[in-house]
Amino acid sequence: MDTASIQNDTHRKLSQYGQDTATETAAPTISKIQKEEERRKKFHKDLFFSTESSAAASAPPGLNAR
Repeated sequence: MDTASIQNDTHRKLSQYGQDTATETAAPTISKIQKEEERRKKFHKDLFFSTESSAAASAPPGLNAR
């Protein structure tokens, strides 16, 4: 192997190591973020359906409420 090949190979291995390490370090944080996103989506969905049904219940008769 010439010097350029060795340098490229070393750089590739170090880059891969850095990516693996970053993924291992960030995995718990990513998991927390995903759980929080799911919780928010569920909250907004529940909120939307509860306000939609209460709006339909409180609409005056004769109005096309959803």
